[in-house]
Amino acid sequence: MKKYLITGMVMLLSNCAHSNNLQIGPVTFSVSSGSYYLNFTISWENSWRVTSPPGNRDAVWLFVKRRDCAALQWHHANLAPQDTAHSAGNPLFVDAYADKKGVMVYRLADGSGNISNVNVQLKLDSVPIGNYDYQVFGIEMVYVPQGAFYVGDGFSNNSLQLWPTTQPYLISSEDSIQLGQDTGKLFHINSSNPNTGIVDGTTLGQAYPKGFNAFYVMKYEVSQAQYADFLNTLTQDASANRYLPSNSGMERYNLQGAWPQIISTTPDRACNWMSFQDLTALLDWSALSPLTELEYEKLCRGSGNNAVAAEKAWGGITVTDANTIAAGSDGTPTEYVTDSILTGSGLANFNSNVATFSGPLRCGFAARINTNRFQSGSAYYGAMEMSGNLIERCYNLAIYNTATIGGGLFTGGHGDGELTSTPNAGYANVGWPQEGFEPIFLEGYAVANKGGGYIRDIQRLNVADRFFAVITDASTFQFRIQDYGGRGVSRRQ
Repeated sequence: MKKYLITGMVMLLSNCAHSNNLQIGPVTFSVSSGSYYLNFTISWENSWRVTSPPGNRDAVWLFVKRRDCAALQWHHANLAPQDTAHSAGNPLFVDAYADKKGVMVYRLADGSGNISNVNVQLKLDSVPIGNYDYQVFGIEMVYVPQGAFYVGDGFSNNSLQLWPTTQPYLISSEDSIQLGQDTGKLFHINSSNPNTGIVDGTTLGQAYPKGFNAFYVMKYEVSQAQYADFLNTLTQDASANRYLPSNSGMERYNLQGAWPQIISTTPDRACNWMSFQDLTALLDWSALSPLTELEYEKLCRGSGNNAVAAEKAWGGITVTDANTIAAGSDGTPTEYVTDSILTGSGLANFNSNVATFSGPLRCGFAARINTNRFQSGSAYYGAMEMSGNLIERCYNLAIYNTATIGGGLFTGGHGDGELTSTPNAGYANVGWPQEGFEPIFLEGYAVANKGGGYIRDIQRLNVADRFFAVITDASTFQFRIQDYGGRGVSRRQ
């Protein structure tokens, strides 16, 4: 997530930050025919767009924050909702949206390679009179196209299934889904773990995002630099609720300093120790949305592909454990591991080996020049670290009370860029289940922990694994856990 600061009545530019090879160049301000624009260049590596399978592309989500120079609080700045109001040089296109919260920038036609210093111009929807600072942020995304797909693998713990068989269940639309133990319904494999989140005879409503429709997902887990940028734009009391300084230096978590100058000495490393409330607050602030467990399986497995028992995000079942960080690369933007990857095996950071290191690795650590999907540990559409590194926190299928409890009540809305203020500052405020400062035990009924983290065993890496689909033991979810991270999505069309 990059930020650029423009200050003053006419707005002067500042310097940039680096993360995940996404670079936003110096930002200038211009006025034309009464309209106000932000102008900059954008660069990132290994961009692609293909019409052949998987028929997708990468992209960058751009959004803007604004602050009155006489105040300390940042607010979301709206952008014009028309595509034609913005522009980008070849080969890029700017896709605007009706809610005005941001734009998606991506290749206009098929191609691959690096994007280097391409000019982008964004039109502000309005500019209030006064002296304002502006910051431009960017997050790398991956497009997941519309299409039917299977959930469950008939093998993994609490895997979803087509009842009464052990066969995967086909998601062929966004229509409501009947849950339970009747022929043709969606249910789960029984196991010793009762925390499955599916109550017989309930209905997963049409509004719950099932993954059939197209969506964008963050290419990487939230990085430590992204989280620091987020904290520094909040009010002091909001930032305090989203940051626990005592975790600094533990399990490779290196955020340090005090608001509004919190930094990470390992900015490209995935950000651990995140509670669900931390994640939803960051996604609301970014005008993105939480992932659902059905979307998680779609983006890992791909549309139309048969499910494989015990398959990981890269489509295979065997794993090479990332145990050995290359000398001199630890904590750098090119951090990688030197473990020999067995043929047919995927690379993942799991089953923590404290004799070498214990903690998350750099976002995208396994993807290097000439690595294939297995060697890079990539999910089907190109999202990284969907198995291993940090746990992905998703809304589950749980529906315990049609009025109050369960991730199955989620309706897919996006953040508005703003958080709650005093006296309960720094929480998401857009009506997502268990997002805010309600009794924290309810969170466990809404959140599925998917993909496994660096301290988990190999079974938790399985795409279909639902061992932690619902957590009713308060001691396991109400605090920040060392391998909890996450990412967000955009479902805007």
